[in-house]
Amino acid sequence: MARPSKRSMVTPEERQRIIEAIRSGKSRYAVANEFQRSRSTIAKIAREAGLDADRTSTAKATRARAQYAAADRLELINQGFAKVEAMLANISADPGDARNLREIMTSLAILIDKRRIEDGDTPNKIDMRFYLDALQGAADEAWSEPQ
Repeated sequence: MARPSKRSMVTPEERQRIIEAIRSGKSRYAVANEFQRSRSTIAKIAREAGLDADRTSTAKATRARAQYAAADRLELINQGFAKVEAMLANISADPGDARNLREIMTSLAILIDKRRIEDGDTPNKIDMRFYLDALQGAADEAWSEPQ
């Protein structure tokens, strides 16, 4: 069955039936085939009605991949925090460790920034005071020793 020509306007009744079909959960592709209209026409009607006509498995898969990627990034960040904590325990008062301490502090600052970004830039979601206090203590100890 041929699609109507481009000059064929969508009637108000047909528009309402299209909206009802979208609301019922049919995909943009299925609605377009049912009404012999282009997918872009169906998408435009849905958008004008404030509906989401994109129910494709590709869109769902993309959202799922983004969620898994976020979870993987959070896991790596948390592993980084654990490594920093372990490294802080090994810092000594030796002046040679000052460079190591600076590198650890830089790593910690980067981890904090990355975690804030992942958390939506809300610093209250994670308490960084433990790490910052530990860094301060290690720095005070390393730099207060006589050389």
